[in-house]
Amino acid sequence: MSLSKTIIHGSDQEVVDSLKSNPELDIIDEYGYTPLIQAAIINSVSKAKILLNAGAKVDFTDLTGRTALFWASDNDNLELCKLCLKHGANPNAYSSGGQPLLVMPLMKKQQQVKDLLISFGAKLDFAQDFLNAKLLGHSFELEGRVDIVDANNTFIEVELEGFYLRFTLEIITSSLMDYRNNFGAKKMRKYFSKLDTIIHSLQVSIGLIQLQHYLINTEQFLNKINSLLEKDPLILPISFGGHAITLIKYHDLFVRCDRGEYGRDHGTVIYHEIRHPAHLTKTFCRELLYKRQHPDFINVGLVNYLGLQPKSVLNLPVQITGNCSWANAEAVIPAIMFLLLLEEQGSNNTTTCEQEALKFYNEWREWDKSRSLSFCLQSFKSSNPARKATKTALLAAILFQSCDYNNPNDREKANKILTILSQPDYVQILKCYVNAFNQDRDNTLWKNFANYLEDFGIDIDVLLFKTKS
Repeated sequence: MSLSKTIIHGSDQEVVDSLKSNPELDIIDEYGYTPLIQAAIINSVSKAKILLNAGAKVDFTDLTGRTALFWASDNDNLELCKLCLKHGANPNAYSSGGQPLLVMPLMKKQQQVKDLLISFGAKLDFAQDFLNAKLLGHSFELEGRVDIVDANNTFIEVELEGFYLRFTLEIITSSLMDYRNNFGAKKMRKYFSKLDTIIHSLQVSIGLIQLQHYLINTEQFLNKINSLLEKDPLILPISFGGHAITLIKYHDLFVRCDRGEYGRDHGTVIYHEIRHPAHLTKTFCRELLYKRQHPDFINVGLVNYLGLQPKSVLNLPVQITGNCSWANAEAVIPAIMFLLLLEEQGSNNTTTCEQEALKFYNEWREWDKSRSLSFCLQSFKSSNPARKATKTALLAAILFQSCDYNNPNDREKANKILTILSQPDYVQILKCYVNAFNQDRDNTLWKNFANYLEDFGIDIDVLLFKTKS
């Protein structure tokens, strides 16, 4: 048996014995992890201690750039985090996607792990800047990449559109919890009991997704998985063919949330009657979650197998570009809110329930968008020059790509952004945009941009002249 399998299935003594014939500690195994990371994944402090004492490199990464400390903190295993840190683990490590180690404890409100990491030197600014860039990227549907500054004041590149499904679910859940506790959500208080149901359903889905890391043997977690699958409403996040959607089971209804190409053609949130409910077993749900699925089955076979009959559609906007998977995860909020409202008010009030569900969703989205932008603007003042440079580039992307001149709310945002971009140290960014895009002045993005500059009193011709000079 390989060292990895011994770590997963064997005893501590069997791990010690295996090291005698398998001395290679810092290699990627058949599952994509190092032996030490496997020990962290299964939450075994004793096996991790054996491996570290045998010479395993504490900061050796898996295929996604994550170290054992990533996994220990993700599992909220304080003892294992302490062990890794005492062996010199880097608290400011980040994944190949630029995600700092501190992000998940910060987002999941794991206070003890967060405090421990910070006490060992983890930089809160680094994690907050990553989260803020990702939130702004999704909220304003930005495309491309942006730089953030790591703990060593070095620029690292972060994709604005790329998200792990679990990260997406975590960040949406965290935002909803913050919204519920924010004074700005006071006017939505009558929906809070239903919001609590949505938050709990999302937390269940996170628990199910988390167990995808144990693809080695989901059977050993069968009782836990089956317990989660009994929840109602039940959110099933499904990945297939480079795409991710969310499915919802609530009583005798089955909902598909897909705001991509499928949603464009069939409806973004479709409520189905289940004609073959006997097929929707826990075994089937586990296979949906933990086995690779082909797009043909998800798009066609699933409908036939469960006998799904469309009953109604909730009209959320299609999102083909940007982070479609995030949009599909986010869609569960109005989708479930509509069902809970309909259950409370009765089927004769379908239109009213739909309007209320969408109103709640849009209010939360606008709050979340404003909060993310406010953090960027406010943290700018206390940032060092390198961080200020990254924030101005992000703010310029929001202004050019996302602000609609005909939207009064966007005009207010644009003025706040231009207050920074018009400063002498950062006006060069405006010059670059003007120089790059002024050739096509019939372009909608250019017209928006030019109108904002004009309203703010910035002369485009002067910017062009200075650029040429």
